[in-house]
Amino acid sequence: MRMHRRREAIIKLQTWFRMVLARWHLATCLKSAVVIQKSYRCHRCYLSFVLMKQAIVRCQSCVRGWLVRRLVFEELTVRLESIRHHLFNLWKHAFVPLSYRYVDGWQLSETLFMYCPFHVEEYCAHLSFSLQDLGLGLALGSTLNHSEISMFV
Repeated sequence: MRMHRRREAIIKLQTWFRMVLARWHLATCLKSAVVIQKSYRCHRCYLSFVLMKQAIVRCQSCVRGWLVRRLVFEELTVRLESIRHHLFNLWKHAFVPLSYRYVDGWQLSETLFMYCPFHVEEYCAHLSFSLQDLGLGLALGSTLNHSEISMFV
């Protein structure tokens, strides 16, 4: 009988120790699961932050580009008007036959001149000096072709 009691006590002790080991193993598994879930949620939040930041940066760059293009367009419009005005003054004071000074029987005014197509060859010599005077960076006496002049005319 004594042996039997000892044996039961040893079995209870082993059972209790195994239970403690199982609980410890379960607690470490739960802690590991929490760490894995926390790192996954953190990674998901980081990815959503990166995507949101990229979208915001893209929107900002589009708006800034639009603003710059608008300012450049306004500046080019002002510069084009000054070039056309300068060309009109050159044309008005140049020695030009009367047939060129009239369009469809009407005398060419400055407002009509602004929208009148030009014969590019007539203004190449004057335009290269005029563009240099206006600060557009063309060298004096440089030759201009049709595509360069058509940008300004």
